[in-house]
Amino acid sequence: NGTPMHYDSIEQCLAEEHLDICYPTWLPDGVRVESVLVFSEDSDHEIIFHMNSDKVYISVNRQEKIENIREMHYTADEINGIPFYYLFGDQERYYAKVDFFGRVYSVTSNDFSIVKNVIAGMRRETND
Repeated sequence: NGTPMHYDSIEQCLAEEHLDICYPTWLPDGVRVESVLVFSEDSDHEIIFHMNSDKVYISVNRQEKIENIREMHYTADEINGIPFYYLFGDQERYYAKVDFFGRVYSVTSNDFSIVKNVIAGMRRETND
């Protein structure tokens, strides 16, 4: 199933997909989520938050495991008690990985403070 589902907002995605995911509540000034793409295969989903700017990139990959990240050349850090792993790589960008409830979220930006603020501002929608 290579065709993604396209949603115009996080709210529409959460309502229609019923996914148990975290989503960003903080983004840099002027940056917003323009759409959400959900790639589904069996019970696995990859989710891409498509922004109106290249200041930050956020995606979710259920198949990736944080244990594998720890074994790579990532540096461990934390913000507000949330552990994450990052490296400074291609195109002078920070690539961070964080595990929220068994899903690995990738946050990428050329500004490390943006990476940390996005991670700190991730929230989970619960249907309780």
